[in-house]
Amino acid sequence: CSLAENQKTDYITAYTGDSVLLPCSCTDPHTKPESFTWQKYNTRRQTWDVITSESEQYSNRVQLVTAHSPGKLSLLISHLTEEDKGAYICYLTNQQYKYIRLTIKGCSLAENQKTDYITAYTGDSVLLPCSCIDPHAKPESFTWQKYNTRRQTWDVITSESEQYRNRVQMGTAHSPGNLSLLISHLTEEDKGAYICYLTKKKYKYIRLTIKDRERDLQLTLHCLAHSCTSSWSEHLFWVEFAHNTLRHSSLGMSPFECQYGYAPPMFADEEADVGVGSAEQTVRHCRLAWRRARRALLSATAAQKRYADKRRDQRRLIGWDSGFGYRPRTCLCVVIPANLPIATSGHSRFFTA
Repeated sequence: CSLAENQKTDYITAYTGDSVLLPCSCTDPHTKPESFTWQKYNTRRQTWDVITSESEQYSNRVQLVTAHSPGKLSLLISHLTEEDKGAYICYLTNQQYKYIRLTIKGCSLAENQKTDYITAYTGDSVLLPCSCIDPHAKPESFTWQKYNTRRQTWDVITSESEQYRNRVQMGTAHSPGNLSLLISHLTEEDKGAYICYLTKKKYKYIRLTIKDRERDLQLTLHCLAHSCTSSWSEHLFWVEFAHNTLRHSSLGMSPFECQYGYAPPMFADEEADVGVGSAEQTVRHCRLAWRRARRALLSATAAQKRYADKRRDQRRLIGWDSGFGYRPRTCLCVVIPANLPIATSGHSRFFTA
Protein backbone atom coordinates (compact mmCIF):
# COMPACT_ATOMS: atom_id res chain seq x y z
CA CYS A 1 0.00 0.00 0.00
CA SER A 2 1.35 3.34 -1.10
CA LEU A 3 -0.46 5.90 0.99
CA ALA A 4 -2.27 8.68 -0.85
CA GLU A 5 -1.22 12.15 0.34
CA ASN A 6 1.60 10.56 2.32
CA GLN A 7 2.94 12.75 5.16
CA LYS A 8 0.40 15.48 4.32
CA THR A 9 -2.12 17.20 6.63
CA ASP A 10 -5.86 17.64 6.02
CA TYR A 11 -7.87 20.30 7.84
CA ILE A 12 -11.51 19.35 8.49
CA THR A 13 -14.31 21.23 10.26
CA ALA A 14 -17.44 19.52 11.61
CA TYR A 15 -20.30 20.27 14.01
CA THR A 16 -21.29 18.75 17.34
CA GLY A 17 -23.90 16.01 16.98
CA ASP A 18 -22.93 15.26 13.35
CA SER A 19 -20.67 12.60 11.83
CA VAL A 20 -17.32 13.15 10.11
CA LEU A 21 -15.16 11.03 7.80
CA LEU A 22 -11.39 11.30 8.27
CA PRO A 23 -9.99 10.29 4.85
CA CYS A 24 -7.07 7.90 4.43
CA SER A 25 -6.47 5.41 1.59
CA CYS A 26 -3.95 3.56 -0.53
CA THR A 27 -3.32 4.83 -4.06
CA ASP A 28 -4.43 1.39 -5.33
CA PRO A 29 -7.87 0.66 -3.77
CA HIS A 30 -7.30 -3.11 -4.09
CA THR A 31 -4.11 -3.20 -2.04
CA LYS A 32 -4.18 -3.63 1.70
CA PRO A 33 -1.50 -2.60 4.22
CA GLU A 34 -0.01 -5.20 6.53
CA SER A 35 -1.23 -3.17 9.49
CA PHE A 36 -2.38 0.35 10.29
CA THR A 37 -3.85 2.29 13.21
CA TRP A 38 -5.73 5.50 13.82
CA GLN A 39 -4.38 7.56 16.70
CA LYS A 40 -5.28 10.85 18.38
CA TYR A 41 -2.85 13.17 20.12
CA ASN A 42 -3.47 13.42 23.88
CA THR A 43 -2.58 17.00 24.83
CA ARG A 44 -2.54 16.24 28.55
CA ARG A 45 -0.21 13.24 28.44
CA GLN A 46 1.50 14.41 25.21
CA THR A 47 1.20 10.94 23.67
CA TRP A 48 -0.60 9.36 20.71
CA ASP A 49 -3.54 7.18 21.86
CA VAL A 50 -4.74 4.35 19.59
CA ILE A 51 -8.43 4.69 18.67
CA THR A 52 -10.68 1.62 18.89
CA SER A 53 -14.44 1.10 19.18
CA GLU A 54 -13.80 -0.14 22.72
CA SER A 55 -12.13 3.13 23.77
CA GLU A 56 -14.12 4.91 26.47
CA GLN A 57 -14.27 8.16 24.51
CA TYR A 58 -15.22 6.49 21.21
CA SER A 59 -17.39 3.59 22.41
CA ASN A 60 -19.84 2.65 19.60
CA ARG A 61 -18.96 5.89 17.76
CA VAL A 62 -16.13 4.91 15.39
CA GLN A 63 -16.08 2.71 12.31
CA LEU A 64 -13.37 1.85 9.75
CA VAL A 65 -14.64 2.18 6.17
CA THR A 66 -12.85 -0.87 4.70
CA ALA A 67 -15.64 -3.33 3.88
CA HIS A 68 -15.94 -2.84 0.08
CA SER A 69 -12.44 -1.56 -0.65
CA PRO A 70 -9.38 -3.03 1.16
CA GLY A 71 -7.34 0.06 0.33
CA LYS A 72 -9.76 2.41 2.06
CA LEU A 73 -8.58 3.16 5.58
CA SER A 74 -10.85 6.12 6.42
CA LEU A 75 -12.27 6.58 9.93
CA LEU A 76 -15.92 7.53 10.51
CA ILE A 77 -16.74 9.23 13.83
CA SER A 78 -20.41 9.79 14.72
CA HIS A 79 -22.20 11.83 17.41
CA LEU A 80 -19.36 14.33 17.56
CA THR A 81 -18.62 16.22 20.76
CA GLU A 82 -16.30 19.16 21.39
CA GLU A 83 -13.83 16.70 22.98
CA ASP A 84 -13.28 15.08 19.55
CA LYS A 85 -11.39 18.09 18.20
CA GLY A 86 -7.62 17.79 17.81
CA ALA A 87 -4.87 16.06 15.83
CA TYR A 88 -5.34 12.59 14.31
CA ILE A 89 -2.93 10.35 12.41
CA CYS A 90 -3.52 7.46 10.01
CA TYR A 91 -0.35 5.47 10.72
CA LEU A 92 1.09 2.64 8.59
CA THR A 93 4.87 2.85 9.08
CA ASN A 94 7.46 5.41 10.09
CA GLN A 95 7.56 6.51 6.47
CA GLN A 96 3.85 6.27 5.66
CA TYR A 97 1.32 8.33 7.61
CA LYS A 98 -1.19 11.12 7.19
CA TYR A 99 -2.26 13.85 9.62
CA ILE A 100 -5.79 15.18 10.14
CA ARG A 101 -6.48 18.38 12.06
CA LEU A 102 -10.14 18.23 13.17
CA THR A 103 -12.02 21.34 14.34
CA ILE A 104 -15.38 20.92 16.08
CA LYS A 105 -17.85 23.79 16.13
CA GLY A 106 -20.40 23.76 18.92
CA CYS A 107 -23.58 25.75 19.42
CA SER A 108 -23.04 29.32 20.59
CA LEU A 109 -26.49 30.33 21.75
CA ALA A 110 -27.93 33.53 20.32
CA GLU A 111 -29.08 35.93 23.06
CA ASN A 112 -27.43 33.70 25.65
CA GLN A 113 -28.72 34.22 29.23
CA LYS A 114 -31.24 36.82 27.99
CA THR A 115 -35.03 36.98 28.48
CA ASP A 116 -37.67 37.44 25.78
CA TYR A 117 -41.18 38.67 26.59
CA ILE A 118 -43.88 37.30 24.28
CA THR A 119 -47.64 37.84 24.21
CA ALA A 120 -50.04 35.47 22.43
CA TYR A 121 -53.76 34.69 22.38
CA THR A 122 -55.75 31.64 23.43
CA GLY A 123 -56.43 29.27 20.54
CA ASP A 124 -53.47 30.56 18.51
CA SER A 125 -49.95 29.19 18.09
CA VAL A 126 -46.76 30.78 19.38
CA LEU A 127 -43.09 30.29 18.54
CA LEU A 128 -40.64 30.56 21.44
CA PRO A 129 -37.35 31.51 19.72
CA CYS A 130 -34.05 29.82 20.56
CA SER A 131 -31.19 29.17 18.14
CA CYS A 132 -27.46 28.75 17.69
CA ILE A 133 -25.61 31.66 16.09
CA ASP A 134 -24.39 29.27 13.36
CA PRO A 135 -27.52 27.63 11.86
CA HIS A 136 -25.48 24.51 10.97
CA ALA A 137 -24.26 24.01 14.54
CA LYS A 138 -26.10 21.51 16.70
CA PRO A 139 -25.85 21.26 20.49
CA GLU A 140 -24.93 17.93 22.03
CA SER A 141 -28.24 18.06 23.89
CA PHE A 142 -30.89 20.60 24.87
CA THR A 143 -34.29 20.71 26.57
CA TRP A 144 -37.24 23.07 26.85
CA GLN A 145 -38.55 23.44 30.38
CA LYS A 146 -41.40 25.34 32.04
CA TYR A 147 -41.42 26.61 35.60
CA ASN A 148 -44.01 24.87 37.78
CA THR A 149 -45.21 27.50 40.25
CA ARG A 150 -46.90 24.97 42.52
CA ARG A 151 -43.95 22.60 42.92
CA GLN A 152 -41.37 25.36 42.29
CA THR A 153 -39.46 23.15 39.84
CA TRP A 154 -38.60 23.21 36.14
CA ASP A 155 -40.59 20.56 34.22
CA VAL A 156 -39.17 19.20 30.95
CA ILE A 157 -41.53 19.71 27.99
CA THR A 158 -42.11 16.81 25.57
CA SER A 159 -44.81 15.97 23.04
CA GLU A 160 -45.83 13.13 25.38
CA SER A 161 -46.39 15.46 28.35
CA GLU A 162 -50.05 15.47 29.43
CA GLN A 163 -50.36 19.24 29.14
CA TYR A 164 -48.59 19.47 25.75
CA ARG A 165 -49.62 16.22 24.03
CA ASN A 166 -49.71 16.73 20.23
CA ARG A 167 -49.31 20.51 20.75
CA VAL A 168 -45.54 21.09 20.69
CA GLN A 169 -42.86 20.85 18.05
CA MET A 170 -39.15 21.50 18.56
CA GLY A 171 -36.70 22.79 15.96
CA THR A 172 -36.62 21.92 12.26
CA ALA A 173 -34.92 19.15 10.32
CA HIS A 174 -33.50 21.58 7.74
CA SER A 175 -31.70 23.77 10.28
CA PRO A 176 -29.96 21.87 13.11
CA GLY A 177 -29.22 25.13 14.93
CA ASN A 178 -32.89 26.07 15.21
CA LEU A 179 -34.02 25.01 18.70
CA SER A 180 -37.26 27.02 18.81
CA LEU A 181 -40.41 25.61 20.42
CA LEU A 182 -43.78 25.84 18.65
CA ILE A 183 -46.87 25.54 20.88
CA SER A 184 -50.29 25.32 19.22
CA HIS A 185 -53.87 25.60 20.53
CA LEU A 186 -52.78 27.85 23.38
CA THR A 187 -54.67 27.90 26.68
CA GLU A 188 -54.35 30.15 29.71
CA GLU A 189 -52.42 27.34 31.44
CA ASP A 190 -49.57 27.83 28.95
CA LYS A 191 -48.59 31.22 30.36
CA GLY A 192 -45.47 31.45 32.51
CA ALA A 193 -41.68 31.16 32.42
CA TYR A 194 -39.88 28.91 29.90
CA ILE A 195 -36.20 28.12 29.45
CA CYS A 196 -34.25 26.81 26.46
CA TYR A 197 -31.51 24.93 28.34
CA LEU A 198 -28.25 23.65 26.85
CA THR A 199 -25.73 23.83 29.71
CA LYS A 200 -25.29 25.73 32.97
CA LYS A 201 -23.76 28.59 30.98
CA LYS A 202 -25.95 28.34 27.86
CA TYR A 203 -29.65 29.07 28.28
CA LYS A 204 -32.36 31.53 27.34
CA TYR A 205 -35.52 32.55 29.22
CA ILE A 206 -38.95 33.24 27.72
CA ARG A 207 -41.75 34.95 29.64
CA LEU A 208 -45.04 34.05 27.91
CA THR A 209 -48.26 36.00 28.50
CA ILE A 210 -51.56 34.59 27.23
CA LYS A 211 -54.46 36.92 26.46
CA ASP A 212 -58.09 36.17 25.68
CA ARG A 213 -58.77 37.40 22.14
CA GLU A 214 -62.55 37.32 22.60
CA ARG A 215 -62.28 39.60 25.63
CA ASP A 216 -60.02 42.00 23.72
CA LEU A 217 -62.50 42.11 20.84
CA GLN A 218 -65.37 42.88 23.22
CA LEU A 219 -63.39 45.76 24.75
CA THR A 220 -62.50 47.10 21.30
CA LEU A 221 -66.11 47.02 20.12
CA HIS A 222 -67.25 48.59 23.40
CA CYS A 223 -64.77 51.45 22.90
CA LEU A 224 -65.88 51.81 19.28
CA ALA A 225 -69.54 52.17 20.26
CA HIS A 226 -68.73 54.74 22.94
CA SER A 227 -66.33 56.81 20.86
CA CYS A 228 -68.54 56.85 17.75
CA THR A 229 -72.02 57.20 19.26
CA SER A 230 -73.51 58.70 16.10
CA SER A 231 -71.66 56.73 13.41
CA TRP A 232 -70.93 53.32 14.96
CA SER A 233 -73.54 51.66 12.72
CA GLU A 234 -71.39 52.50 9.70
CA HIS A 235 -68.75 50.10 11.04
CA LEU A 236 -71.10 47.10 11.37
CA PHE A 237 -69.49 45.46 8.34
CA TRP A 238 -66.11 45.35 10.11
CA VAL A 239 -67.74 44.29 13.38
CA GLU A 240 -69.34 41.33 11.60
CA PHE A 241 -66.06 40.53 9.86
CA ALA A 242 -64.18 40.68 13.19
CA HIS A 243 -66.62 38.28 14.86
CA ASN A 244 -66.74 35.80 11.98
CA THR A 245 -62.96 35.67 11.55
CA LEU A 246 -62.09 35.63 15.25
CA ARG A 247 -60.43 32.35 16.20
CA HIS A 248 -62.19 30.69 19.11
CA SER A 249 -59.92 29.83 22.02
CA SER A 250 -61.15 26.21 22.21
CA LEU A 251 -61.43 25.40 18.50
CA GLY A 252 -58.43 27.28 17.20
CA MET A 253 -60.67 28.23 14.25
CA SER A 254 -63.02 31.08 13.42
CA PRO A 255 -66.78 30.51 12.82
CA PHE A 256 -66.22 31.18 9.11
CA GLU A 257 -63.32 28.71 8.91
CA CYS A 258 -65.25 26.09 10.87
CA GLN A 259 -68.22 26.35 8.51
CA TYR A 260 -66.49 26.70 5.13
CA GLY A 261 -63.12 25.08 5.75
CA TYR A 262 -60.97 28.16 5.12
CA ALA A 263 -60.47 31.68 6.45
CA PRO A 264 -61.68 34.57 4.27
CA PRO A 265 -58.94 36.74 2.72
CA MET A 266 -58.55 40.27 3.97
CA PHE A 267 -57.46 41.72 0.60
CA ALA A 268 -58.29 40.99 -3.03
CA ASP A 269 -54.77 39.83 -3.95
CA GLU A 270 -55.07 37.04 -1.34
CA GLU A 271 -58.16 35.48 -2.93
CA ALA A 272 -56.11 33.09 -5.06
CA ASP A 273 -54.60 31.51 -1.94
CA VAL A 274 -57.98 30.31 -0.64
CA GLY A 275 -59.89 29.93 -3.92
CA VAL A 276 -62.14 26.85 -3.93
CA GLY A 277 -62.60 25.47 -7.42
CA SER A 278 -65.32 22.84 -7.10
CA ALA A 279 -68.09 21.50 -4.89
CA GLU A 280 -65.98 18.41 -4.17
CA GLN A 281 -63.14 20.56 -2.86
CA THR A 282 -65.58 22.57 -0.75
CA VAL A 283 -66.95 19.40 0.85
CA ARG A 284 -63.41 18.15 1.46
CA HIS A 285 -62.42 21.45 3.08
CA CYS A 286 -65.53 21.39 5.27
CA ARG A 287 -64.99 17.80 6.40
CA LEU A 288 -61.39 18.51 7.34
CA ALA A 289 -62.48 21.62 9.25
CA TRP A 290 -65.22 19.73 11.10
CA ARG A 291 -62.78 16.98 12.09
CA ARG A 292 -60.35 19.59 13.37
CA ALA A 293 -63.16 21.28 15.29
CA ARG A 294 -64.25 17.98 16.86
CA ARG A 295 -60.69 17.12 17.93
CA ALA A 296 -60.23 20.62 19.32
CA LEU A 297 -63.49 20.48 21.28
CA LEU A 298 -62.64 17.07 22.76
CA SER A 299 -59.15 18.31 23.66
CA ALA A 300 -60.56 21.50 25.22
CA THR A 301 -63.11 19.49 27.20
CA ALA A 302 -60.40 17.20 28.55
CA ALA A 303 -58.17 20.18 29.39
CA GLN A 304 -60.99 21.96 31.23
CA LYS A 305 -61.75 18.78 33.18
CA ARG A 306 -58.09 18.41 34.19
CA TYR A 307 -58.00 22.07 35.18
CA ALA A 308 -61.16 21.67 37.30
CA ASP A 309 -59.99 18.40 38.87
CA LYS A 310 -56.78 20.05 40.06
CA ARG A 311 -58.77 22.67 41.96
CA ARG A 312 -61.55 20.45 43.23
CA ASP A 313 -61.21 19.64 46.94
CA GLN A 314 -63.00 16.38 47.73
CA ARG A 315 -62.91 17.09 51.45
CA ARG A 316 -65.32 19.99 50.99
CA LEU A 317 -67.79 17.83 49.06
CA ILE A 318 -67.94 14.77 51.31
CA GLY A 319 -68.49 14.66 55.06
CA TRP A 320 -69.57 12.08 57.63
CA ASP A 321 -71.39 12.50 60.90
CA SER A 322 -70.95 9.84 63.58
CA GLY A 323 -74.56 10.07 64.72
CA PHE A 324 -76.51 10.41 61.50
CA GLY A 325 -74.17 8.97 58.86
CA TYR A 326 -73.69 10.97 55.67
CA ARG A 327 -74.33 14.68 55.91
CA PRO A 328 -73.19 17.43 53.50
CA ARG A 329 -71.06 20.13 55.08
CA THR A 330 -72.50 22.96 52.96
CA CYS A 331 -76.04 24.16 52.25
CA LEU A 332 -77.37 25.47 48.95
CA CYS A 333 -80.12 28.10 49.13
CA VAL A 334 -82.41 28.22 46.11
CA VAL A 335 -84.54 31.31 45.55
CA ILE A 336 -87.86 30.67 43.77
CA PRO A 337 -89.48 33.70 42.07
CA ALA A 338 -92.83 34.77 43.58
CA ASN A 339 -94.71 34.38 40.31
CA LEU A 340 -93.54 30.78 39.76
CA PRO A 341 -96.36 28.27 40.51
CA ILE A 342 -95.30 25.61 43.02
CA ALA A 343 -97.25 22.68 44.39
CA THR A 344 -97.01 23.76 48.04
CA SER A 345 -99.33 25.74 50.28
CA GLY A 346 -96.52 27.50 52.17
CA HIS A 347 -95.42 31.03 51.47
CA SER A 348 -91.71 30.41 52.00
CA ARG A 349 -89.60 30.91 48.91
CA PHE A 350 -86.40 29.49 50.41
CA PHE A 351 -85.48 25.84 50.45
CA THR A 352 -82.41 24.15 51.88
CA ALA A 353 -80.77 21.36 49.98
